[in-house]
Amino acid sequence: MEQASIVRPSGRMPYRGWLVVIAGFASAMLTVGATIYSFGFLVPTLTGEFGLSYAQANFGIMALLIGMMIWSPFVGRMIDRFPVRWMMTVGAAIFAGGFLLLANAGSLQLMLIATVGPIAFGMIAAGAIAANSITARWFRRRRGLAIGIIAVATSAGNAVMTPIAASSIEHFGWRTAVAAIGVGVAVIIAVLALLFMRDRPTEAELVAAGEVVPDAPSAQAALNEPVWSTAALLRERNFWLIMFGCGLILASDQTLIQTNAPYFKTKGIGPVDASWLISVGGISAVCGKLIAGWLADHIDVRRVFAVVALFHIILLGLYIVWPGYWAMLAAFALIGVAIGGVYPVWTVLTANSFGSRSFGAALGAMAIGMQPLSIASLYAIGRIRDVTGSYNLAFAGLLGMVVLAFILVSFAKPGACTPKA
Repeated sequence: MEQASIVRPSGRMPYRGWLVVIAGFASAMLTVGATIYSFGFLVPTLTGEFGLSYAQANFGIMALLIGMMIWSPFVGRMIDRFPVRWMMTVGAAIFAGGFLLLANAGSLQLMLIATVGPIAFGMIAAGAIAANSITARWFRRRRGLAIGIIAVATSAGNAVMTPIAASSIEHFGWRTAVAAIGVGVAVIIAVLALLFMRDRPTEAELVAAGEVVPDAPSAQAALNEPVWSTAALLRERNFWLIMFGCGLILASDQTLIQTNAPYFKTKGIGPVDASWLISVGGISAVCGKLIAGWLADHIDVRRVFAVVALFHIILLGLYIVWPGYWAMLAAFALIGVAIGGVYPVWTVLTANSFGSRSFGAALGAMAIGMQPLSIASLYAIGRIRDVTGSYNLAFAGLLGMVVLAFILVSFAKPGACTPKA
């Protein structure tokens, strides 16, 4: 069937792609919220029960990052090849198994095995990478907006899951809470995946939704995207530029998130006032994710990245000079809009460069280079604080990372890639 012969239906039925976005949003929100954002509530308990230092207790989050680095390339490729609803259902079951193993662990070693293995695997297979991969398939014209919505899931995971985790641990103990959260999250994701996830829209559905215009010169390219092998990805310059460019700025973000509380304490900011800074920045970042995603549909996504990088540099400069609490609160409110744009810009750059058919494989392969950057950055900032007694040198290093990230991404050419033989 020729594209020009496809007739747009009346449009009374909602586009199934938005159901995919809703299910993907919920899945990413639950997996991220149950792991990265809930982990901090386990630290005080683990230090007491197992006699760990706080540094040892933090091995858990590092183990999760290592597990994600190990599993992402394999799971990303599997998401591109196998039915996504079954991949997410199996991933959810493995995720639950990991939480049950964690809840019954009697040693730190077994807890680390549960985190690196089934929890990390399930988080990738049933969480954000799966959600972004399937969303990229269902959207072309509004891909940035759709992925921006998925990106908000990380912030929503913080808002939804941290109160549940804290309350559950307080009332039922950490082992019961961990088991209940893992199983509950898995059941919800499995139901959503089986009901709403579908692998790929038909040509008619894309045209009917306005995602592809039949007579547009780019229509055929949007519908007939190439499949990238891992070897072809590794030979492509764009892959390396996006991986390290976005990886550097994401590492800076993750490091700041983990450093905020102890840094604010050095400035005499109490926990309540510090929470306002973090909360205002989080709300602002949610707006930024949606704005950045929308802008990526209308202008060169590299320009959006340049704005994001510029505001990162300004914020890091403020961390170094510390202009005072109220000035920082205003900065978090305004600059947080740009900070939130990192994740959607990265995923849109990747989708536009490698297409939806290899999006999972590309994201998964990038984890090999990106996760070590975050792990090294997290270690370095703590080490620098221990040696110098200040975070300023570390913040200057993060600022340099962001500048390098801007330079790398500016050389990328999204949309211009075809696999090399």
